[in-house]
Amino acid sequence: MIYADYKLAFNPVQQVLSKVSSHSKSITVLEHPLQDKLGLTTMARILRNMVAENDEDGARGVIAQMQFHEKSEGFTIQDVAGNGLLQIAALNDFDSMTELLLEEGFDINYVDDNHGTALQAAMYMDSHKVLQILLDEKRRTQANVNAVGGYYGCALQVAAFRGSREYINLLVDRGVEKDVLIAKSKYGTALQAAARTGLPVILGQILALGSVNVNAEGGDWGTALQGAAKGDYTTDTTYLRRLSRGRVLRQATKVPRKATKEKTQYLEVAKILLKKGAKVYVRQCGRLKSPLNAAASSGSLEMLKLLLENDDSSEGDKKEVYGRALLSAITQTFNKNRVALVTELTAQGADVNFVAGNCLLNGPLAAAAAMNDEKVVKYLLEIFKGDKKEIIDAESGIYGSALRAALLAPMPARDTALYLIRQGADLSDGSGKYGNILHLAAFANLHDIIEVLLKEYKVDVDALDSNKQTALHIAAYRGYERVVSVLLNESAAVNMEDVWGDTPLDVVEDVMGKETHPVPSLQGLRKIREMLLQKATDKHEKPARGPFPGPPITKQPQESQSPTKRVRPAFESPKWNPGLNFRASIVDFLEKNEQEYVLIKDLPIDDLLYKEGGIAEAMNEKGADYTLKLRWIHLPANNVRHNLYPF
Repeated sequence: MIYADYKLAFNPVQQVLSKVSSHSKSITVLEHPLQDKLGLTTMARILRNMVAENDEDGARGVIAQMQFHEKSEGFTIQDVAGNGLLQIAALNDFDSMTELLLEEGFDINYVDDNHGTALQAAMYMDSHKVLQILLDEKRRTQANVNAVGGYYGCALQVAAFRGSREYINLLVDRGVEKDVLIAKSKYGTALQAAARTGLPVILGQILALGSVNVNAEGGDWGTALQGAAKGDYTTDTTYLRRLSRGRVLRQATKVPRKATKEKTQYLEVAKILLKKGAKVYVRQCGRLKSPLNAAASSGSLEMLKLLLENDDSSEGDKKEVYGRALLSAITQTFNKNRVALVTELTAQGADVNFVAGNCLLNGPLAAAAAMNDEKVVKYLLEIFKGDKKEIIDAESGIYGSALRAALLAPMPARDTALYLIRQGADLSDGSGKYGNILHLAAFANLHDIIEVLLKEYKVDVDALDSNKQTALHIAAYRGYERVVSVLLNESAAVNMEDVWGDTPLDVVEDVMGKETHPVPSLQGLRKIREMLLQKATDKHEKPARGPFPGPPITKQPQESQSPTKRVRPAFESPKWNPGLNFRASIVDFLEKNEQEYVLIKDLPIDDLLYKEGGIAEAMNEKGADYTLKLRWIHLPANNVRHNLYPF
């Protein structure tokens, strides 16, 4: 048994080590081996904790109790983030612990589930003391600088990502392979990692290695040019992020992300790549599908112009790429002068009628309307060749039209909605499938739009949806005082009952009785109730005395006495909650000739939620001879990002 003064998080271990002396650093080995009491797994956990605490004596004592075959098994234990023992030491720059583990037979090239090798971990965290040990001359033939694994794929990609000329030179001196493509790593190639730094000197270092394929495809950004075209990072990356089993966590370390203080020059990096033969047109690859789309999404007019000038693709190839770039230019949030980007793209042939499938904001006009960019909306209508109403009322995306896209945008787009109404947008077509315009305006709390619709365009203030609710029902439930006031001033019916038998007053009183409600304050609901009571009939007046009301009874919808036109309720409208950059795993369990088969595909969350026939399209590889027995869909735990519009 071992007695030592380390802290343990495992109660069974604490019981076995109950005689720990808080003052003694010595380790006493008794007659009963530790593994007899604890088992190999627990021993490995103790060893892992000792490494993390940099307790060399404790680690040496536990290792001494392990047999040879037990070392090989016990040494593979990892922490919850996927870091191996040697990697834990490397990340913390524990040089003596690193020496100890290597002396005890730990594999210097062991690849864990997080950083890969200890060399990669040490470079990632700037652990200089551990690096000296790993790359010491006596281990020159032991350390494999070309080992593959981890989030960044290999050591050269880590060095390039860090923007470290020193680390790149160290690896070159050790015979690193210069042009390795690791398609599923973060950057695919070291060149792409260098391009993402935005540092011409680092890019030049990688290119100087020779025989580098500037058009290699893989990694997050597809190609090095796409990585450069995206420009600087959109989130704070002053310090390194912690990695956990291939996932980047939000909490930051105190280690600077870049090993240099040089300023980023992404435009210059792109120019260098183009001179080396980088292609602007590539088949769809990477996060943003193409370098041109990356440039448009960055909001950089200079980068966009540069790539357009160097694009030698055919007219047929341009349609899809330029169309998506047009959507990205409209929906990016980094450059408010979107019209300049749009003008540049349309001048080069981008089609204002482009449709990117049947999902999201799939048309330029609908996208511009949702972004509340009136300048872009006006420009698109000006250059459209044909009747403006044709493009204004074109069925588009999950919202149905540009006007509905404006009303249902995450931040309701008042300006573009009003402009489209003034331009003659159809106020009734599509109500059945996409919702009544007045209802959507009420749902979006756009009281001035409602006033225009009622006074100037004479829309029906008491129009019903399929639940027999009016705009007043909707505004009352949402707690929108000004909307309720406008509707009442325009003689909205206060006694209209929906399919549950509720009037707007019933709705607001029901909401007031709940612990949570969709309005900013209970005071707002009380004001709405007062307004409705003033307009209501006597049947809503409460007696002075009477039975104390109990909890409300759950109401069932009543059968409609007369057929009503199917109009989609505003509450069913797709308030877009995107799952950007996340994918769902879809598994089909199939059967053919009494044999089971499995088809596995990944589908973007957006396509799963909003694209009609998205699953069927993704899973269409199986032939007619296969019988579907079961379909399993795995959704990621977190499928929402802050960036709402990355096309």
